[in-house]
Amino acid sequence: MPVAVGVEGDADVAVKELPAATVASVVVKGPYTEIPAHYTELLAWLDYSGWQVAGHPREVYIKHPAPDGSGDPKEFLTEIQFPVER
Repeated sequence: MPVAVGVEGDADVAVKELPAATVASVVVKGPYTEIPAHYTELLAWLDYSGWQVAGHPREVYIKHPAPDGSGDPKEFLTEIQFPVER
C-alpha cells in the first residue's frame, strides 16, 4: 500500500520501497479460495499475449476482512500483479 515519504515501520510492520515495474494484473472479487484459478488464467493470458514473467507476483488486498475477521468473502477484492516484460 502506498504511504507517505518518511514513514517508518515498527516491530509489527515493515516499510519497503518496491521498484517500479510494468505489471499485468487482475482484480478478483470473491473469497480467497478463488484466487488460485485466477493465477492460472493470468499466466495463460500472459503466455498467449507474448509477455514474460519478470519477477515474483504480488497480491494487493483491496477489500479484505476486518481485524476481527468479519466481512463478506463474496465482497473481498484482491489484485494479483505479475511484473512482466516483452
